[in-house]
Amino acid sequence: GGGTCSAPVSGPCDTFPQCGCASTETCDVADATGATQCYPAASPGEYEECVGGPGLCARGLSCVGNACKPFCQTNTDCPGSDRVCRDATDSAGGAIPGFRICTSGCDPINPEARCGPGTTCLIAGGVTDCAGAGTGIGANACSQTNALACAPGYACLTDDTCAQYCRVGRSDCSTGTCMGAGEFFQGVEYGFCG
Repeated sequence: GGGTCSAPVSGPCDTFPQCGCASTETCDVADATGATQCYPAASPGEYEECVGGPGLCARGLSCVGNACKPFCQTNTDCPGSDRVCRDATDSAGGAIPGFRICTSGCDPINPEARCGPGTTCLIAGGVTDCAGAGTGIGANACSQTNALACAPGYACLTDDTCAQYCRVGRSDCSTGTCMGAGEFFQGVEYGFCG
């Protein structure tokens, strides 16, 4: 409360806390420069599916990786277990100035526990987050340019295979064994069934 609403980079509004837009609008990052803009608030909520572009989520959320994610400034702005505040990135992997979002802290084996329909849970660098999902399973079901083509509970490997997530030493695979990928979450190594 109080004070002047100022955009992190440029624009009429601030994403966190939400200010500078009408009560029926959301302030979202408009482009890779970090400039903000007011958009009519949409209906998808936290970690629910959205498809590309700004202004596609409920107030205070942004569509990143085809899932609606809350804005933040620090980890304390992301309540809940295993959630962190991180920089959103552009298509080349560079951080977008002033654009930070909360990861979901989801479980790659059980994505639906935190991620909405049409999304999955991916792990990278010990951090898990919801992302859009497709229906792909098995060989040649995804590509490095369409890595979100895999079904929930699966991830796209570098050989374009949608492989099922598993925990090393557990009985998560219906066939084969779990091959570790060197990714750890909550002290457990995750890998893929093979």
